[in-house]
Amino acid sequence: MPKKTPFSYQSLAKELPSLFSARRKNLRSSIIKLKESKLCLFSPVKGLNNELLASIEALGEPSFILAPNHYHHAAIVEYVEQFPQAMLCAPEFAIPRLNKMTGLEFSNLDVFIKHLPKNVSVLSPEGLKTGEIWLKVVDNTKTAWLVVDAFSGPSTPDSGLYENQVELLKTFPRYGVKNLAEYQAWVAEQLLSDLPQFLVPCHGAPIYSDNLVDQLQKVMDTGFK
Repeated sequence: MPKKTPFSYQSLAKELPSLFSARRKNLRSSIIKLKESKLCLFSPVKGLNNELLASIEALGEPSFILAPNHYHHAAIVEYVEQFPQAMLCAPEFAIPRLNKMTGLEFSNLDVFIKHLPKNVSVLSPEGLKTGEIWLKVVDNTKTAWLVVDAFSGPSTPDSGLYENQVELLKTFPRYGVKNLAEYQAWVAEQLLSDLPQFLVPCHGAPIYSDNLVDQLQKVMDTGFK
């Protein structure tokens, strides 16, 4: 039986030194290192205990708390109380619902984007209705996609290792997609442009595969029927 991974931010792979992740049950949050030891907390997960807090502080100072769509807000208040200096940010489309659901004020991504290092960029999928954005991280010739609800990994006990099979979150086609043809076309083009090898979803295990592009395209071709 694999050893249970503690609920703290861990390095995902030596090839990705600017990316860290923490998993609680089937939910995953990520940290992206920015400039000057600043951090972005990407879709934080509820349960900010001492162990998790220590792992964040060991990496740097949270400057941004990013809600990457209008559903991922359950832990936001908890993190704002702990890191009041961090800027709350979200995609423009998601801000009205996030403000209403949390009672907080979110900013758009303009300031966040200005603080991104050259190896990190924001991807804005077309054809969705939740305001979902992804992040692309490129380290040492390896490319990782951080996604939210669009894809998922296996719901297996976390051994700290990557899985190798992409899944589609069952609720996503109904609750996430507005224009399927537009979304499929955008993903196909972005896959050919980025050629990712790593997928870090907010649901389930992370994925590493040399044929990740083919896997993702297959999910896009068959998962929405």
